[in-house]
Amino acid sequence: TVASVSDGVVTALKKGTTTITVTTEDGSYTATCAITVELMHGTYNIGGAFANYASLSAAATAIKNTGIDGDVVLLVCADIAENANIGLVNNTSYSITIRPDAAIKRTITFGSQADNAGPSGHLMIGYDLTGWAASAAKNIYIDGSHNDEGQYLEFVAGTNGGIVACFYGHVTDSYIKNCRLINTRESGTNVGVVFRVEQLAGGTPAAADKTDNSPENIGLEN
Repeated sequence: TVASVSDGVVTALKKGTTTITVTTEDGSYTATCAITVELMHGTYNIGGAFANYASLSAAATAIKNTGIDGDVVLLVCADIAENANIGLVNNTSYSITIRPDAAIKRTITFGSQADNAGPSGHLMIGYDLTGWAASAAKNIYIDGSHNDEGQYLEFVAGTNGGIVACFYGHVTDSYIKNCRLINTRESGTNVGVVFRVEQLAGGTPAAADKTDNSPENIGLEN
């Protein structure tokens, strides 16, 4: 399937072409529209009145499904209630950047009660949540500043708790900076902000695996 339609919103699923047909409730009128899905590049609005994607998880899924052929910027334009965790992967030479659209606080609140079928984390960098598998990731930048000033992005693990952000496996040349990572759960083992860095291989991997599958050149800065 190249694209899906829900409540009038067309979501790209993979590169290709398709035709969408719309019919009125009484069946009197029908219209068709040809849709072409290209590789992603450029700037996309997340949330707000002129959204390309309603959520970061939807944009991350589109990136995974269609691929990118240039730098991608995801502008957070409103507070977002994320009902699904986010898996960001990128094995190209291009970059994926998440940042606010203005010097206005934008809050991304995770409400997913179900944990991932693998490592825990709401914002998973280097883990494909659609295939439930580790995937190499690089050049992923999450910057909460606007024009290199301030902290205008908040990532909040709601009352369900959970790890806010996780760099998993062989993630390289990526960072989170100028962001507020908040856990509002008042009890349990995941109180507060947790950065969890994991190896790709489970059990007792060989020495080479420990080197090849560990995050490298990761920046955490506020």
